Amino acid sequence: MLKQKRLLFGPIAGFVLAVMLAGSILAPASFAAAEKENDNDKDDKNNKCSQHKYDGKCDNQKPHVNIMWPVHNNDKLPGPTVIVAGIAYDTGSGIKDVKISIDGGAWTSIAQTNGPWFVTESLSTGTHHAKVRAFDNANNEQTDSIAFKIT
Repeated sequence: MLKQKRLLFGPIAGFVLAVMLAGSILAPASFAAAEKENDNDKDDKNNKCSQHKYDGKCDNQKPHVNIMWPVHNNDKLPGPTVIVAGIAYDTGSGIKDVKISIDGGAWTSIAQTNGPWFVTESLSTGTHHAKVRAFDNANNEQTDSIAFKIT
């Protein structure tokens, strides 16, 4: 069962702090750039906003979601308990939901706001796959995935 935790202690604490700092320090610059892009969507002349409106405004921009830990595909991690962490943000209508699936299992909701997220999972030795989906309030969707090995 997935467990969402608020505090971590140990070697991963530095990574979680880095993710949190990325969300609070680095992401606002990205938010501003994406906001400028979203301004162009407000006057959509091709009427592509019928399914992607929020609060009366056009939002065709997909939210951003990234798995930041494990860092690389096929990273080898000590088990059995592992952390999957990342960040999700949307400057148009905001994040409505972020969901994760481990090894093709059920989708579990892990966040409902812009910012960092993480879950812990106890897994057996071998190769595993994590996939995340982020939805914004205008129903745009973005995904990210990664494979990793438990040693």
